[in-house]
Amino acid sequence: MIARSAACWTLLALVACAPTRGQGDAAAAEEARPTTTVVLVRHAEKAAEPAQDPPLTEAGAARARALLDALADARVNAIYSTNYARTRDTAQPLSDAAGVPVTVISDTRNFIPQVAERIRADHAGDVVVVVGHSNTIGSTIEALGGTNIGDLPDEAYDRFFVVLLQDGAPTRVIQSRFGAPTP
Repeated sequence: MIARSAACWTLLALVACAPTRGQGDAAAAEEARPTTTVVLVRHAEKAAEPAQDPPLTEAGAARARALLDALADARVNAIYSTNYARTRDTAQPLSDAAGVPVTVISDTRNFIPQVAERIRADHAGDVVVVVGHSNTIGSTIEALGGTNIGDLPDEAYDRFFVVLLQDGAPTRVIQSRFGAPTP
C-alpha cells in the first residue's frame, strides 16, 4: 500500500530516469528520451444494481478519493476512461483536482487499442491515468508493450499498475496498491 504518494512518485522518477550500469553514452542517450508514465487502475467498488451500468458504492467513492491521494503529486497530464459510470466516477476526483478532463472512449470493443495508440501518439513524457476494468488492465499493459498479467480477480479493487514507456527501452511495469485493502 502506498502511504506517501510523494515518496512513491520520487521513487518512480528515479527508476524511470536511472541509467543502466555499463552503458556509458548509451545511458545518457536513454535519459534524453522522455519517459511516459501510464497508471492503469480498475474502477472502484461498484453497486450490484443496475446491472448494465452500476454506480460506485460508498466504498468505491472512498477508493476514488484514495486514488486522488495516491496520485496527488504525480502531475497527471491526461486521464482516459471507458464509458461506464463506475470508471468515469473513479476518475472524476483526480480529474477535478488535476484540472484535467476525463477523455471517455465510448467504443468499448476497441478501447484497448485506441487508448494505447493515443498514449503513444499524444503523450510522450506525460503522466497518463487509464481507468478500466478487471478484464482490460492486463491487455492494456500488453498493448503498451508489457506482459499481459491476465484478468484481475473480481474482488481486487486496490491495485494499480505503473507502466513506464521509453522509446528503445523495454517497457517496465510496477504493481502497487492504494486505498483500503481488498480481500
